[in-house]
Amino acid sequence: MGYVGNNGTMDTSYVSSIANRTASQGTGAFNNGSSSSTSFADFDLAYDALNSYAQGSDGGMYVVQTGDTLQSIAANL
Repeated sequence: MGYVGNNGTMDTSYVSSIANRTASQGTGAFNNGSSSSTSFADFDLAYDALNSYAQGSDGGMYVVQTGDTLQSIAANL
């Protein structure tokens, strides 16, 4: 599997991903509101970096127990 896109790479450090998210946005259709694209293709066997783009995107599982409330479940997540 690989990735091909026109918004550059998402394989950045945690600090860089935060900087990208808080950067001043332009009005273009590309990354950070840019009016031009940045071609990118990645087909190597690389690791997935831990950065702000991946937060909350992984699936999870919780088995409800007798006596659970929404508040107690949320507190455990």
